[in-house]
Amino acid sequence: MLTDTELAQMREAIEDILAETCTIYVRSMIGDGQGGKYEQWDDGTAESCRVMPMSAEDATRYAEKLGAQSGWVITLPYDADVNVYDKIVADGVEYRVVGTNENESWIMAKRAYCARVK
Repeated sequence: MLTDTELAQMREAIEDILAETCTIYVRSMIGDGQGGKYEQWDDGTAESCRVMPMSAEDATRYAEKLGAQSGWVITLPYDADVNVYDKIVADGVEYRVVGTNENESWIMAKRAYCARVK
């Protein structure tokens, strides 16, 4: 079993190798006053990250949510605020989050499983 100190050291080591920067935009659904809703995005939060293509296993797991879009994994600091339906922009490319690893034990880094939008 990992101690809190060991876990903190591992998280710090991972953050040290996240060489890219991205912006996370959190989605809110706002009522339009007529029974419908529309997306509203916050101002965005900059985070260090690493962007890489999804493994074949992850692409299979998220195939229905990805559709024809390519699958990507964006690794972020363990405490990054990112959820399904949020969007991430890295190096001018927009990604939509289709899943995360937030329910795993001993999270060393947050992983956002994403569809590349544009």
